[in-house]
Amino acid sequence: MKIQGESQVLGMPVADVDDRRLGHIVAVDCTPDPYNAAWFVVRLHGWRLRLRAVPAHDADWSTGAGLRVPYRRAQILASPTPSKDGAQDLACRRAIEAFYAAVPVG
Repeated sequence: MKIQGESQVLGMPVADVDDRRLGHIVAVDCTPDPYNAAWFVVRLHGWRLRLRAVPAHDADWSTGAGLRVPYRRAQILASPTPSKDGAQDLACRRAIEAFYAAVPVG
């Protein structure tokens, strides 16, 4: 997903495929091109801190109301928790990529 910079998406609300609010973007992991996001780290709503990484390539923000990801809340909650470095840690990235490769979109 093309972005103009990390500040363009930080704090943006995120909704699942059913338009249920999930949380807000707290970090962005870009490809070697800093204007191309690979992953968004989302702080899920709730009484405890829960971070999850979601792939940026399938996300949609054309509605203007925030970012919509093509996964259900339960799928995102079942995904691996990103490390302190977000999705940049190689082992963490591979675990997250393997999870989303096995999850049906939509």
